[in-house]
Amino acid sequence: MSDYEGLGISLLEAMTCGVVPVVRGMPPVTEFVKHEDTGLLVDASPEEAAKAILRLLAEPNLWMQCSEGARSMVANEYSKDISYRRWVEFLAELCEHSTVHYPLKTPTLAPIPLRYEPLLVRIKGTAMSWNGD
Repeated sequence: MSDYEGLGISLLEAMTCGVVPVVRGMPPVTEFVKHEDTGLLVDASPEEAAKAILRLLAEPNLWMQCSEGARSMVANEYSKDISYRRWVEFLAELCEHSTVHYPLKTPTLAPIPLRYEPLLVRIKGTAMSWNGD
C-alpha cells in the first residue's frame, strides 16, 4: 500500500491476472479500482487493509466479483489495441491543435515506423514531411 506508485502499472498487471486489489483510495489508484467492483478501497491503516482481506476470505462471491471485474476492466480499457488507438489519437490532436508559431529544427525524414491505420492518415503527412533548416 505504497503512496508512491506513480502510474500504477504493477497494479494493472496484477488486475490482469484477476488479483483483487485492496488499496488505499487515492489517485491514480481510484482510476482503476472501484470499491466492491474491481477491488476494495481502504484508508491508510493496516487494520482496515487486514479487515478487507478477511472480508474477501469470508465472502467468496465478492472475491470472484472483484476478480472478474478487475480482469475485465483492464481488458476493456487498457488492452494494447486500445492503448495504441489512444496514443494515435493523442498524437493527431497534438498535430492538429499545435500553437507553435516559430520554425522548429526537425529531421528531414523522421524515422518513425508507422503502420497504416485510418487514424494515422491525419498525422502521417505531418510526421513524414518534416524539414529542417
